[in-house]
Amino acid sequence: MILVLALLFAVAVAAVFAAMTAFSAVIRLVRPAGVQLSADDGRTLARAVAASRPPQDWEGRLDRSFDRMVRWTLLGLTAPQASATLLLSAALGGAACFFIWGDLLAVVLGMILGASIPFAVLLALQHRWRLAVQAQLPDGLFLLARSLRAGLSLEQALGAVRSYCPRPLEELFGRCAEQIELGLAAPEALQRMAEATNLPDMRALAATAVLHRDVGGHLPTLIDRLATGVRDRNQFRHFFRAATALSRVTAVFLAAAPPVIGLFLSWDQPELFQNFFASTLGWMVFGAAILLEIIGIIWLLLLLRRDDY
Repeated sequence: MILVLALLFAVAVAAVFAAMTAFSAVIRLVRPAGVQLSADDGRTLARAVAASRPPQDWEGRLDRSFDRMVRWTLLGLTAPQASATLLLSAALGGAACFFIWGDLLAVVLGMILGASIPFAVLLALQHRWRLAVQAQLPDGLFLLARSLRAGLSLEQALGAVRSYCPRPLEELFGRCAEQIELGLAAPEALQRMAEATNLPDMRALAATAVLHRDVGGHLPTLIDRLATGVRDRNQFRHFFRAATALSRVTAVFLAAAPPVIGLFLSWDQPELFQNFFASTLGWMVFGAAILLEIIGIIWLLLLLRRDDY
């Protein structure tokens, strides 16, 4: 009874946070798209100051990474709202497993599964955002170089890229232009943008701007060469994905086969699973199987990982 009350309390608290999240999302949708933050906006200034102070401890770095992941999903959520959504999903998953099986272990597994699903959605949306930025970056760099050749300064050229590039690149350069309007130099603003996106090509753009500031040179030519390199690397990534498509599909099927087979056997032959979980040895074997499955998935992800983006 205490466990049921605790689950109901967790669901109620998480539901309140989810309602606040939904209300904030509706406000963002109905707000006119042309509204921009002013240069003297206190919130913009606070974000700019916070971005200049990278955390030193692992808790701060973890919070910063989670905040960036939520921000670049483009859902309009904040980190507390995303945490509340994960809490609500975990509570609902645990409550559903409790009312179906009535076991404490099932509740724990249900909470883990309930929190993993929205977290995986956030990761997938962030990955899609990074792919979109990487695909639009060559055009944005070519536009930046043409603006510099037209006689604009680097600060003005970054504003031009914000005006003519589509989302999500427009938001990145828009944030960079806002920081420049607050008084930050263009190379430092580009460095912050590279740190926020964690893309190698963005870091190369920031390094190019810093190098031009320190030693000089023809900046449009440097950015043109950088844009050509980014475009070539994008084409190679597409070739790499096409060449390894069969291997990646095989890896997905290998990772998904054991859980699917286990679920089918638990539905087709429930007495087999009841006898299996009736002993301590069965639970130990089941835990070892889950651990080996996780290790295998991590191994496959490492094998299919690319060093650059």
